[in-house]
Amino acid sequence: NSFRRHLLFGAIESVSWAEGPAIVTKLSVQGQSPSWFRGYRLAITIRREGKRTHIRSQLQQHSPSRNQRVLALQELRWPQVHGLPRDKTLFLLPMGPIEQFGPHLPLNTDPLAAEHISRRVASQLAAAHPDWTIVRLPTLHAGHADYSMDFSGTLSLRPQTIQQVVTDMGRSLAAHGFYHLAVINHHLEPRHTVAIEYAMRRLRREQRMHA
Repeated sequence: NSFRRHLLFGAIESVSWAEGPAIVTKLSVQGQSPSWFRGYRLAITIRREGKRTHIRSQLQQHSPSRNQRVLALQELRWPQVHGLPRDKTLFLLPMGPIEQFGPHLPLNTDPLAAEHISRRVASQLAAAHPDWTIVRLPTLHAGHADYSMDFSGTLSLRPQTIQQVVTDMGRSLAAHGFYHLAVINHHLEPRHTVAIEYAMRRLRREQRMHA
C-alpha cells in the first residue's frame, strides 16, 4: 500500500472496544496532514488474542457532504440531474495524468490532488454562493505527460486527445442545457495546459458556455 510510505497525521474521532475471547479496539482517525489526507478517514482495528496482536487498517474517503448544494455527478440519478437549475449549476472537472512523481509517491498523485482541490473549491463556492449548486464531475485520470515518459507507468495522451475529451465533456453538458464549467487541473506541462485552454475557448465560442 503506497500510503504506508507516508507519515500521516489526524484527529481521533471515535474509539470503541469489545471484550471476550479477543479484545477488539476500533479507531477512526480523520486525516489532517499532509493536505491531501484531509479528504480521508483512516479506520484501524486492533485485535488482541492472548499474546498475538492483529492490526488492520483501511483508508476511506469521507462520507458524501451533507451540503445538498455540493453533489457528485456519478452518485446522482438522471432525473436528479434533469431537475438542477440550468442558470445556477456549476460543474467542476478535476483532472491530471497518471505519471511518475518520484520514487516515493503513487502515479495517481496529480488526479488525487485535483480531486481534493475540487472538493475544497466546491465547499467554499457553495458557502459563498448558497443559491448555486456545485456538481463535481468524475476525476479525469488523463493528461499529456511526455516529460515523464522515461519513467515506467506514465500514461501520456496527445494534446489533441486532451482537447477533444474536455471539449466533448463540455458539449455533453451543453446538450443538457448546462453552460457553467470549470476545470481543476493539477498538471502544468505546457502542451497539456494549452490543450485545456483551447478546449475551453472552443466551448465558449461554439456552445456559448461560461468555461
